[in-house]
Amino acid sequence: MQAINTADFLFSTMVRSDGTVLHRWHDGDVGIAGTSSDYLSLSWSCMVLYQVTGDEKWFIRSQDLEKEASLRFYDHQNGGYFQTESLVDLPVRLKDHTDGPVPSVNGIAYLLLRSLGEITGDEEYIKKSQDIERYYAKSEEWVAYSSPSFLMGRCENKHRGRAVL
Repeated sequence: MQAINTADFLFSTMVRSDGTVLHRWHDGDVGIAGTSSDYLSLSWSCMVLYQVTGDEKWFIRSQDLEKEASLRFYDHQNGGYFQTESLVDLPVRLKDHTDGPVPSVNGIAYLLLRSLGEITGDEEYIKKSQDIERYYAKSEEWVAYSSPSFLMGRCENKHRGRAVL
């Protein structure tokens, strides 16, 4: 399966043993610290591989990546994930909440956290997903509607985890 080969490649080249995810690979050269989107997109991909294959390796990797993403990017005050790490000295840390050519990091995070919470029953995942719901609720109405990934997660939540395709 091509998806498994791709994920194995990413873990062997782009994920360091300390859990750090790198952003760029070109002709064998890796570099640039990963963003929240890199961590959470890979974590969500592992969750989907787990759901498709039943191989627990992917579930564990998904959890590990979410944990790293939360340590580095999670906004404990207002919910959601910043794009950059807290260690980066920036005057403003932005959050991605609308989908563009790729899903927003907070839409992906919501899908991921709902799945992790549903499978494990872990209240921390559920609380973080609820924090993201409140984050979107504080935004203007159009913001939530400009994030189909978040809305898909809300629909799956409403229909008790059945996938929305």
